[in-house]
Amino acid sequence: MVLVLISVYNHSFSFYYKEAVAYDDAKDYENAVIYYEKALSKSENYDAYMALGNDYYLLEEYKKADDAFTKALELQPDSVDAITQMAKLYEETENSKKLNALFDLDLTEDQAEVLKGYASFAPTFSLKGGKYDNDVSVILNSNNGFDIYYTLDGTAPSEHNGKLYTEPVVITNQGKTTLNAVCVNGSGKTSNVASETYEISYVIPATPEATPPGGKMTQETYITITCETEGASLYYTWDETMPTVESTMYTEPIPVPEGNNILTVIAIDSHGMSSEVFKSNYIYYP
Repeated sequence: MVLVLISVYNHSFSFYYKEAVAYDDAKDYENAVIYYEKALSKSENYDAYMALGNDYYLLEEYKKADDAFTKALELQPDSVDAITQMAKLYEETENSKKLNALFDLDLTEDQAEVLKGYASFAPTFSLKGGKYDNDVSVILNSNNGFDIYYTLDGTAPSEHNGKLYTEPVVITNQGKTTLNAVCVNGSGKTSNVASETYEISYVIPATPEATPPGGKMTQETYITITCETEGASLYYTWDETMPTVESTMYTEPIPVPEGNNILTVIAIDSHGMSSEVFKSNYIYYP
């Protein structure tokens, strides 16, 4: 009977757990995890899962450590230690997806306070870098609701360098502009820098067109000027000089003046880009 009891004990949770703790004390983590696994095959236990996760972490078997801490948290959802170890693990392995997911749990105040001490991850950009033919507007987002700071001059942003993000970043400079951004968490820790480079090459406005396009007239005629480029302003002269923004702006059909005259028109967009010149001869004698 005694032998039966000993045999039963030697295959119990308590036995395996005690052996695992002994291996832990000897810093023999490889054997410790073997016995924690055996103990947990007999009964699920919060302390055993936490110890198993810690040992797998020390052995750099991070996936198994994650699984153990996750089971521990399932057994004790209000565990500060489990949340702490998981955050530490995800931060070290740069697993932003899982670290961000912790913030979405139904956390206690103590758990939420713990997470404030872990590095936030870089913000996301609504628009990837690349080549564009017009201004770009970029929305920055922090999954955890942390403050975002950004720069447009190539430097690394921080609380003390750059601008606090409050609205979409609009880039209007022709050429290359690098947008750098970081998140800063509740404890002042700064994330890695997220960066995208936008290269803007503005397309010159389309050449204006006039109706009628020119010619001889014997009766009063009005000229309608159009441009395919939306938002471009049209300027014209009748003295063969090159129009500028100081010239007369086209706002409505214009009458052909009496005599032999040259109409010159250009389109200028919001970036100051000028179109090719439209030029035509209008001869009007009533």
